[in-house]
Amino acid sequence: MKTKTTIRIEKELLEKAQQYGLNLSGTVEALLKTYIEGIEQTLNRIRSQSMTLKEKGGSAETPSGFSQWTGRDLNPRPPECKSGVHTS
Repeated sequence: MKTKTTIRIEKELLEKAQQYGLNLSGTVEALLKTYIEGIEQTLNRIRSQSMTLKEKGGSAETPSGFSQWTGRDLNPRPPECKSGVHTS
């Protein structure tokens, strides 16, 4: 069953779609299906990795042994001062 809804799009985009004879309802519906399928595939992949890690005794929070803290700090600070080292 289909339901009526309202969407807002840029006027120029609507005019161009009409020039090409695009069916907006069909186009939006097809794109939504594609996006939803992609989201569901990604979620299934994540769940599958999580289950595999749990079976191996790993943590489900860090897939494939990845640690989120391995990257460089985005706000690096100057190195710590070491005793006995003087700068002029």
